[in-house]
Amino acid sequence: MKASTIFRRIIAALGATLVLGEKDGFAIEAKKNDTNGDNAPSQGEIGPVLEIPADNRTTGRFVELFDLENASNHTRGQIPDSWVIPVSHWGCTEWTNLGDIPIRKAIQAMIDWSAKPLGWLHAKSIHYELVDDVGAFVCNCKYCCFDRAPEDEMWEFYERLRANCGGEGRSGWIFSKEWDKGYAIASSESIDKKRTKTNLCPPNCSVM
Repeated sequence: MKASTIFRRIIAALGATLVLGEKDGFAIEAKKNDTNGDNAPSQGEIGPVLEIPADNRTTGRFVELFDLENASNHTRGQIPDSWVIPVSHWGCTEWTNLGDIPIRKAIQAMIDWSAKPLGWLHAKSIHYELVDDVGAFVCNCKYCCFDRAPEDEMWEFYERLRANCGGEGRSGWIFSKEWDKGYAIASSESIDKKRTKTNLCPPNCSVM
C-alpha cells in the first residue's frame, strides 16, 4: 500500500484538519472527508447546479495547475454579470473524468471547513479537501491578510469550471491577480504526489 494512501486513511480516521508543515512561511493544511454512511453529504448539501448556456461555454486547452504563462485570460463578455471573482487567468487540466458529484462534494467540504470559526486561510497558505478521488483547494497568496472559501465564491468557481472546461466532471482552476487568490479542482492522486504542497499554487504565489 502506498504511503500516501495510508496517510489519507489516517486522516480519515482522525476526522480532523491537520497542519502538515510550513515552508518559507507558507502554511499547508489538509483534511480527508468521510463520504460513507451517516457522514456522506446528501444531494441537497452539495450545492446548486446552474445551467450554463451553450454559447457561454468555452473549452480551454489543457495546462498545468496555475501555469499562468500558458493560461487563458479572463474575458468578461463570456460570463454572467452575477459572477464577482475578478479572474485574471484560468485553465483546464487533464483530469477530465473526475465525476460531477465528487467535485461538488469536495467543493462543499471546502465551504463547510471555511464556515467553522477556525476555517481561515492564513496569509500565504493553502487548504485542500479530499473527497474520494477528487481534491478541491484554495491558495491565499496574500502576504498579510486572512481569507476564507465562502459559499458564493466556491460555487461561482464551480460554474466557471463547467463553463470554461466544457461541462460537468472536468478539472481546472481560476486565479485572481487582483485578489491574490486561486481556486482549483484536481485529482486526489495529483495532490498526494506533490511532496511540497505549496507547489500546487502559482509560482512565488503573490509575486507576479
